[in-house]
Amino acid sequence: MLLVMLLITMLTLFKILDNNEEKQEDDFPVVIDEGKFSFKFQSESEATRRWMELRFKKDRGFDEQVQKKLYGKIEEELTEDQRKEIDEELLKITAEEVFNKLLKDYKIEGEKVSDLNLETKRKLMIVKDKIKMQSFSEYKPVEIANDLKEETAFSILQQLNDLPGIDITLQPVRTYSFGELASGVLGYISKIPSWQQEKYELKGYDVSTDYIGMSGIEAAYEDRLKGSKGSIIAKVNNLGRVTEELGEKEPYPGQNIQLTIDKDVQSAAEKDLDETMEKLQAMGKVNDVNMRNATGGAAVAIDVNTGAIIALASRPGFNPNYFVSDGGLSTEQYNRYFSLDLENMAKAMGYTKEQIEKLFPIDKNIENNTTIRMDMYDILPKPMYNYATMAAIPPRSTFKPITTISDPVPMDHYGDA
Repeated sequence: MLLVMLLITMLTLFKILDNNEEKQEDDFPVVIDEGKFSFKFQSESEATRRWMELRFKKDRGFDEQVQKKLYGKIEEELTEDQRKEIDEELLKITAEEVFNKLLKDYKIEGEKVSDLNLETKRKLMIVKDKIKMQSFSEYKPVEIANDLKEETAFSILQQLNDLPGIDITLQPVRTYSFGELASGVLGYISKIPSWQQEKYELKGYDVSTDYIGMSGIEAAYEDRLKGSKGSIIAKVNNLGRVTEELGEKEPYPGQNIQLTIDKDVQSAAEKDLDETMEKLQAMGKVNDVNMRNATGGAAVAIDVNTGAIIALASRPGFNPNYFVSDGGLSTEQYNRYFSLDLENMAKAMGYTKEQIEKLFPIDKNIENNTTIRMDMYDILPKPMYNYATMAAIPPRSTFKPITTISDPVPMDHYGDA
């Protein structure tokens, strides 16, 4: 009965969200695009994505299934070789197989849901998965959608009697007024990854709703920027709705961080970088040099009087607003930022098959890999990579003045005149 009630409630809520063109909060890594299943993990590194895939599957019990298949019931601790074998078998489980198993595990099947399309089943799965992953703290709400328009919120509030367990709450949302500007400096925030949840729970974060800095200033000063959320002590009914407030804790904002970056200088640096790269790319090949390689660059402006950084540009950049938007990254955004198709990118830039094999070889660090390539010489553009602070680039002529600086030789070094 409870499952039927949950199903009816969620389908009603999804209809309200769809009618108001709202998106469900979605960081679930099993995605469906035109009927095709795939995994989507937010990392540029294939090795990290591999680790995230293993963590995702283990958190949902797939390792126990594989262990039972390979070794049956083992009382003693697994050996290192056995663990590696289980990991390799886990990685063979496709996104579609994961999806179909979770449909059964979460009881999203049977007569009541047989007519639902894959997209709706996935929406139900996202909610059920969140409930499952935070079952250890049942008193915390599961976030279904955020950044709702006022009319959407009012529509839901008007139908609360038909939506048991659903409620509307206010929470702050980070916005970046200038989009991509200085994204390499500012960084971005994102939901707390599953493998870091225990760490942030100990710090008092709500892992079901809180965001953390993942790069740049956002990550470096996370402890100062986060502030403290308010809270109330309240009585609730069997539907989780507040019936009486008993006490309240006031929220307080995080600290402000003042940078030396000058917005106008930063904007000019990024604009000039983009225009210069476009001109170089348009030149094609010059004396056997492929100018279409000019797809990434950096520029730094320093106040010579104080040493303050007034511009630190890295191109290409990214829009940090995408990471806090409702529904999360789109498939196109995810592929652009975290899942670069190096082979096709290299072909589009005019590289021959032989050059691709030499410059973008198959990544041998990934076991049994036959398709994923690595960018040996950092040729292709990576929006999430800060070229100004991370790229290994020869200093060239900018370093020459340093070699001319030395301490003055004291006169007594030469003896008496």
